[in-house]
Amino acid sequence: MLLRIGGRDTKMQKLVEHPSVTHAEVYDAAMRDGTMSTRVLVRTSLELDPDSGGFDRPSYEALMSAIQDFMDRRPDITAADIEGG
Repeated sequence: MLLRIGGRDTKMQKLVEHPSVTHAEVYDAAMRDGTMSTRVLVRTSLELDPDSGGFDRPSYEALMSAIQDFMDRRPDITAADIEGG
């Protein structure tokens, strides 16, 4: 179950402006035990599989740093889901 959190999130602006981010949103997910978890979904143009020929480690590490910086500014977010291109 996904519940999108509306409104402009100025803390997300830096993450959204990252060159490899194609989409980012914060949402609430229902966990198996019935609790709710606030998460961030990040879609990127990067190849995320380190065994593939198109993997770019410096860009990957920069993206992970941007996601961690965002999560540091939003302590209510408990996890990040990342989808690669």
